[in-house]
Amino acid sequence: MTRELYSKTKLAAELGVDRRTLDKRLEDMPPAKEGARNAKLYYLKDVFNAFMAAAEADAMKSRRAVTPEDKADAADEMASAKLRQALADAEMAEVKLALLRGDLVEAERVEAVWANLATAFRGRLLSLPSRAALQTSGLSVKDVERRLDDMIHEALDELSRGDEDQDEIEEDNGILIDTD
Repeated sequence: MTRELYSKTKLAAELGVDRRTLDKRLEDMPPAKEGARNAKLYYLKDVFNAFMAAAEADAMKSRRAVTPEDKADAADEMASAKLRQALADAEMAEVKLALLRGDLVEAERVEAVWANLATAFRGRLLSLPSRAALQTSGLSVKDVERRLDDMIHEALDELSRGDEDQDEIEEDNGILIDTD
């Protein structure tokens, strides 16, 4: 079984303690490894032992022995941290699986598709006055209304089914979404 290295930030979150408390408990403990940007990395077991030693030292200062309850509390804290880590790992695995299955799409991709659709729809709406002017000259008011209604519905239909060029835009952006 490989031992995982933890940063102080991750340790504080997993153990449910303040970062300053963690820093105090680890001040005399050398890190197991230096990470990116000189981050100090520790093994969870070593940190647990440091917490146990600190609990014993605190107990000695208060002139009482470390009780089995103190040790049980520390063990419960460690078990709780491991459970939170396992749950987070499981959730990340579910998200990755949903992405691979296509059940989940990254927000950036959805935003790109919607931006392209909105741009195409905007262009279609902005072209309505000039197209309508050419196609409705000499028609009765009733025919003009009917023609404008048809043009608006064409633009809305285009939006509802996606722009015909959307597949090309999506491929250019690395987006593979079935719009059928």
